[in-house]
Amino acid sequence: MKPSLYALSHMQMLRMGNLPRYSGMQIFAAMKQEIEQNNTTKAWSFYQRLLALRNQELKSTQQQPSQSGISSAYASSALASINNAHMEISKILTLKNYHGYNSSLVKHIRERLLVFLNESTKDGFILTTKQIKTMFRFFAATKDGIAADQVWQHLTLSGMVLDINHYHVYIHACIQAGNYDRAFAMIREIRERGIASNSYTQGLLIRLYGMTGDLQTAKEEFARACSNSPFPAISASSRDAFKPDVPYWRDAIRDARLCHVNIHLCNEMLDVLGRNGLMDEMKRLFLCVLGLDKATNSIDEISKQEMLQGVGLRGIKPNIQTFHLMIKWHAMYWDMEGAVSYVHLMSRYGINPVPKTLKLLIHRTTASRDYKQCAEIAMMVHDKYETMIPNSVIRNIETHQAKAMNMEKQIREAESQQTSIFSSLTGISGSSKQE
Repeated sequence: MKPSLYALSHMQMLRMGNLPRYSGMQIFAAMKQEIEQNNTTKAWSFYQRLLALRNQELKSTQQQPSQSGISSAYASSALASINNAHMEISKILTLKNYHGYNSSLVKHIRERLLVFLNESTKDGFILTTKQIKTMFRFFAATKDGIAADQVWQHLTLSGMVLDINHYHVYIHACIQAGNYDRAFAMIREIRERGIASNSYTQGLLIRLYGMTGDLQTAKEEFARACSNSPFPAISASSRDAFKPDVPYWRDAIRDARLCHVNIHLCNEMLDVLGRNGLMDEMKRLFLCVLGLDKATNSIDEISKQEMLQGVGLRGIKPNIQTFHLMIKWHAMYWDMEGAVSYVHLMSRYGINPVPKTLKLLIHRTTASRDYKQCAEIAMMVHDKYETMIPNSVIRNIETHQAKAMNMEKQIREAESQQTSIFSSLTGISGSSKQE
C-alpha cells in the first residue's frame, strides 16, 4: 500500500526516484493544500515534482489526449494539471505573507519567480494581469531593477498584448529601483504606441519629476491636471500656487489627453512636496484637496471642530494614503505634534489609524530623537483608536531607551570619575600648601 502523499517529508519528496508513483492530479491536490496552509517550502517542492513528472510525460505518448476525447489517464496526468499549478503557485511568490524578510528570502523568491516564468512559458501558459502585477510589485519592494527588466523583456518577446496597467507596474518597479531613465523611456513608449493613459500615468510622471529633482516641472504637470478640475478649490490652487502658464511637458512626453484630478494625483504631488521639504506648500495643497482652503485654524483645531465646512462639496474625499503622507513627512522633519494632529483629523473622515500609521510616526529616526515622546504617542493612539502597536515600533522604542540609559550611565560614571580626580587634586594642593 502506498503511503499518504501528505505524510511525506520534504526530503522524501526531493528524492523522487525512491518514491512510489503518484498521478499529476494527486501531486497538484497536495500542492494546493500546502498553498492554502501557507506552507511555501512544501508547496514549492510539490510544484517541482509536478514539473519533473510533466517532463517525463512529454517524452512519452501515453498521456496525450486522443482524438476521440480526453482519456482518464490524461485527466490524472501532470500535463492536465500543470496550467492550474502555474496559476496556484504564483500566490506564494510574494512578500505579502511575510512580516519581515532578509536578503536570503528575497533571493529564494527571486529564483523561484524566474523558474516559474520559464516553466510556464514552456507550457504556453498566459500570465494573468494579477500575476504580472505580483511579480513587478515584488521587484519594486526589493528594488530589483535587473529582474524587473528581465520579466518585461520576456513579456514583450512572448508577444503578449500589454496594456496601460502592465506599463504602470513596470514603471513603478523602475522608479523604486532608481532606474529613472528607463521609467521615462517607458512613458515615452506609452505615448508613441498610442496607448490610452490615465491619471496613474500622470501620477507616475509627477513622481518621476519629483524624484529627479525637477520640482518645477512636477508642479506644472500637476497644475495641468488641476486646471481641468471641476472642484473650485483645486482649480484655484492650480492658478494661484502652481502657475500653469508655462509649458507643462518636457522631453517629448507631452500627452494631449487631459483627465480630471483625483486623490491619487493629489497624493503624488503631496509626496513630492514633502520629499523636497516644502511643508507649508504641502499643508496648503492638503487643505485645498479637502476643500478647507479658507480655513485659518491649525490642523489640530480643525480636527476638533464639530463640523468640517465644505467637506464633500468643494474638495476631494481623502484616503488613508493622503493622511499617511502628511504624517510621514511631518514626522520625518521632526514635527511630531503636527504629525499627531493628522492622526486625529483622519478619524474625522472615518479613517482609523492602522499599525502602518504608527510605523510612519515611530521609526529609528524619530525614536532616536525622543523615545519617551514616541512611547507616549504610541500609547495614546493605541488607547484612543484601539490601534495595535507593531513589534517594530516597540523594538525601536526599547532599543533607543536602552541606548539612552546606557549613555546616561556612562555620563554618570564619567562625572563621578571627574569628581574623584578633582577631589584628589584638591587634596594634593591642600597638603602642599600646609608644607
